[in-house]
Amino acid sequence: MGLDIGSVTKARWVREDSGSDDQKSNEWLVHPPHPNEYDRQDGLKPGVYEVEGYASFRAGSYSGYNDWRAQLCYAVHRVAPDTLWRNEAAWEGKPFVELICFSDCEGVMGPKTCAKLAADFEKCRDEVTAWARKQARHHRALNVDVTYFLERYELWAKAFRRAAREGFVDFH
Repeated sequence: MGLDIGSVTKARWVREDSGSDDQKSNEWLVHPPHPNEYDRQDGLKPGVYEVEGYASFRAGSYSGYNDWRAQLCYAVHRVAPDTLWRNEAAWEGKPFVELICFSDCEGVMGPKTCAKLAADFEKCRDEVTAWARKQARHHRALNVDVTYFLERYELWAKAFRRAAREGFVDFH
């Protein structure tokens, strides 16, 4: 088991979920946010959406994704993710907070959140790349596989860029 990511463009709500499996290939189901999770859906209404474009990738095992997310947090903020989790309000607006402080197994991020994260990925690319290369050369404590880490960075960046175009990113 692990975390898969779907990103869609130009999502248009078409109907409520009927509970059946009669969705078309260009349709995507959005569930309401879990009450105990962060709501990053940006007002997306639960139901079935017709989407114009779709792509997916495997973010890794749950533990692998959490390791990658921790490395991203260290690369940009120089602290462990739980520092952000304990006081997200203090980190509001900072790069990647919406991703770091989000479920590691399910949920949907709407177009505004995706646009903000796409900008973070673009803005922080050089800093994150330099950090990863430095970790690989000098500090093996975080076990950074530079190639894997940066490949994942680019996959996430692409997913958020795509979803920023009136779409969303689905964690499943």
